[in-house]
Amino acid sequence: MVSSALRCLRSPPSAPPVRGRSARRLGLGPTQAICGCLATSLRTKYLGAPLIVVLHGCKQKAASFASDAGWLALSDRYGLALLLPEQKGLPSYFYDIYLFPWVVTLFGANNQNACFNWFQPEDTARDRGEALSIRQMIDVMIARHSVDPSRVYVVGLSAGGAMAAVMLAAYPERFAGGAIVAGFLTAAPVQWARRCDA
Repeated sequence: MVSSALRCLRSPPSAPPVRGRSARRLGLGPTQAICGCLATSLRTKYLGAPLIVVLHGCKQKAASFASDAGWLALSDRYGLALLLPEQKGLPSYFYDIYLFPWVVTLFGANNQNACFNWFQPEDTARDRGEALSIRQMIDVMIARHSVDPSRVYVVGLSAGGAMAAVMLAAYPERFAGGAIVAGFLTAAPVQWARRCDA
C-alpha cells in the first residue's frame, strides 16, 4: 500500500537520480524561528521532484529522525526531495527539568525540549512564527531547487505531527497532502474546516 502511494510521488523520468546524497543546512528561516536542512538524493536538476517536509518530534534532531524513520532511504529509492526543519532546543541534559523561560531564551532556543511550538498561538497562525518560517523554507526550496510546487507534502511525528496539522490548516493551498503520526489536530474538526475554507 505504501509503495503504491509513493509511486505517485516519483519524479518524472526526465530527472534521473545520481548516486550519492546531499545534506546541507539551509540556515535559519527568514523569520529566524527554526533551522532547516535539505536532504535529498543528488541530482543534476531538481526539476519536477516532489518535496516532503518532515517534522521531528520532541527531543529529536531532524537528520537523525529522517534517517531512523526511513525517510532518507525513501528519498534515495523514489527520488524525493526532503526538507527537514529542526527546532532550536536546549542541549539534551536540560530536557525535562524545570527552567525559567528566560533561561531557554538566553540559550537562543525556541523550546526547551526541542518540540515544535504547536501550542503557542504566535507560532501557529498563518504568516506568523514557526509556521511562517517553515512555509518560507518551502518557498525557498521551490524557488532554488525547482521542486514541483503542486507536489509538496508534510508529515510529522508527535509534536511534529501537531505542527504538520498546523501547516495543513494554515496553508492548505501549499500542500498536496499530509500525514500526522502520533500527533493530533490543534482544533476541533469544525474549526479545522473553517480554517481550511478561509
